[in-house]
Amino acid sequence: MTSASPKVDVRPELLRWACERAGDGGEALRETHPLLDEWVRGVTKPTLKQLESFAKAVDVPLGCLFLSAPPEEQAPAKVRGLTCPHCPGARLYVYRARRPCAGKVVRYRHCRLCGHRETSTETRGHVLKRRELVK
Repeated sequence: MTSASPKVDVRPELLRWACERAGDGGEALRETHPLLDEWVRGVTKPTLKQLESFAKAVDVPLGCLFLSAPPEEQAPAKVRGLTCPHCPGARLYVYRARRPCAGKVVRYRHCRLCGHRETSTETRGHVLKRRELVK
């Protein structure tokens, strides 16, 4: 006999906060989580598995969805590295770097909030100079 996953109590304002934080108006989230509107209205409750999947999709720690109120987030004073042109204060993360030839470095970056991707090519001397500036 199998048991159903337990339903969990989540405040609707925390679900709305997570959707707003994720951006895109929640359209992509509604495709992967068809019951999201019902959760936000309080009609039904998500299962723990559904909530884990939702937290991963919006890039929010699962524990944040059990708080009494949305956490106060402050934009960092100075963001190291490149920032996303679409998301103020969001950092572009390197997901792959390669060296096609001696002295060159190609970096592939993406934004975790909106999915923006870009590529940059730098010479080895440029990379070393930037490291000295960061120190």
